[in-house]
Amino acid sequence: MCVVGNLVDNAIEAVIALPIEERKINISIEHLKGNVFINIHYPYEGTIKKNKDGDILSSKHDIQNHGIG
Repeated sequence: MCVVGNLVDNAIEAVIALPIEERKINISIEHLKGNVFINIHYPYEGTIKKNKDGDILSSKHDIQNHGIG
């Protein structure tokens, strides 16, 4: 449940900067053949930062204590 909470928190943080009419978060969770698939889709107006190897970097201020999801 912590993973879903983190994903939802990140989605809310991303859409809060958008105009109200553009704020939309779609969440689907499926169980298929012993696997759980979690999909969260939302608009994002920011810039996705990457390092020289193309790895996505966190946009959080405290990058030591945050991931990229």
